[in-house]
Amino acid sequence: MSVEKIAGHKGLKGPLLLINNRPLYCGIGEYTYSLYNALRQLLGDEVELLSWRGELVERLYSKVRERDILQKFEEAMRVSSQAMFMLKIPKRYALYHVTNSSLSIVARRVKPCVVTVHDLFPFTSPRDLTDYLIRRSVRALEHADSIICVSHSTRNDLLHFLDIDPAMVKVIYEGVNHNLFQPRDKMNSRRILGLPTDKMLVLHVGSEEPRKNIPTLINAFHELQKEVPEATLVRVGEKTTAVQRLINSLELNDKILYFSDVKDLGCFYNASDLFAFPSYSEGFGFPPLQAMASGCPVIASNATSIPEVVGDAGILIDPSDTDDFAHWMHEVHVNEELKSRLIRDGIKRSRAFDWEKCAQETLEVYREVMQ
Repeated sequence: MSVEKIAGHKGLKGPLLLINNRPLYCGIGEYTYSLYNALRQLLGDEVELLSWRGELVERLYSKVRERDILQKFEEAMRVSSQAMFMLKIPKRYALYHVTNSSLSIVARRVKPCVVTVHDLFPFTSPRDLTDYLIRRSVRALEHADSIICVSHSTRNDLLHFLDIDPAMVKVIYEGVNHNLFQPRDKMNSRRILGLPTDKMLVLHVGSEEPRKNIPTLINAFHELQKEVPEATLVRVGEKTTAVQRLINSLELNDKILYFSDVKDLGCFYNASDLFAFPSYSEGFGFPPLQAMASGCPVIASNATSIPEVVGDAGILIDPSDTDDFAHWMHEVHVNEELKSRLIRDGIKRSRAFDWEKCAQETLEVYREVMQ
């Protein structure tokens, strides 16, 4: 194929293989497939993807070189079976890029190898056997030829917990798909989703694992209800039993709408009056970036990587301060000048995060490793 294309990228010496073990619908999966597509625009068939086999991936990414070597196991099963996985990796590539640090052990077998680290949650907030297994795997990062972190926050955690040469750790920000996430008409988006057109809609996107700090979100929304009784909280993600108990205790069942299987996430941002994101810890933070790109005002935590993504384009708050979250949700609702500024600044800020830029900077890492 692309002798001409690859020749235009000095320092690249042959085909590249991205290695992934996460589905498209999670953050790491989104990173992998978005980077893969952007690299293909630059290198064509010189870049291939070894990934989880799944119907959604096959339908959306028909050109992915799928191989039936990763099975849909539970997380611990998948992590513990990495030794078998390594034996299946072809040895004919000029460079390997492992897009999830839980597969860092791959760097022991194939060279040269670049590994992307998204977060250090198994170290910063360990929970169970799965995190123990991931910690063991991530320690294999010392065998990588170069490491990419998706934020300075993640890089700082990495250098704190592991004995890694700082010179080999680069920060490359992720991007956002501006075709999927862009400003659209609010009322039309609500009609498409079947959401009320006469309510204030507060949106949150993400899981309900402890670091997402959903109790603060629910309690802040409960305080907002006292000032804006018509407000509705829209949650995109699964509901846990613990959160349901909190919702019951605050009598908010008819004020919170849950959606777990969404086909057009961008439409939810377009339909909402503001986006609230009180996470204690993020490796990068796709949801606030997607919200800004969609023209939805952002109120977010000031912890870990989130300020790197949001910058001055959103309102950043101590994630433990329920009253402050409630105050600013109300302020954005009643202050049109503030809301307009957040929308304008958020759209502008989001343009700094682009998958083509991410791919170009990643290629620079490849060049350094292959020289």
